[in-house]
Amino acid sequence: MELLRISRPDTKYVGLRHHGAYHEIGNTIMKMFGQTIERGIQMTGPLAGIYYDNPNVTPEAELRSDAVIPVGQDYDLSGSDLHAFVMPGGEFLAVDHIGSYSGLGEKWGQFMGAIAENHAEEADFDWTFEEYLNDCEEVGMENAHTRLFCRLK
Repeated sequence: MELLRISRPDTKYVGLRHHGAYHEIGNTIMKMFGQTIERGIQMTGPLAGIYYDNPNVTPEAELRSDAVIPVGQDYDLSGSDLHAFVMPGGEFLAVDHIGSYSGLGEKWGQFMGAIAENHAEEADFDWTFEEYLNDCEEVGMENAHTRLFCRLK
């Protein structure tokens, strides 16, 4: 597996929290889009999913993740379930996945295994996420391009 090393700036996100199985974040993504569109929030880059717990350790019902979009300014989020935060920039390890989202669980396992084997001491597992780099409805699920990231300390 070829790991990419990518430098990223601090990034401001607006998102919606998801509880439960990571592969079920799709409904949360749709709710997040509904609330951001309603408020006129403009995304400045790709949609992302941020994952906070290890699914091999945390019970499925307790898994936490966020469906997020990058934004360039502050927005009034009062009265919504949305929250804003800044992901710290720095160096990240990444790997690309082309194909169905159903293959992401296996790809994450391979990615985390490669990091644990070769980069465990420098990995910051508090910031693992994936960016959806194209729209699977436009390009077909077989061409869906997802990039997985893990921040380095």
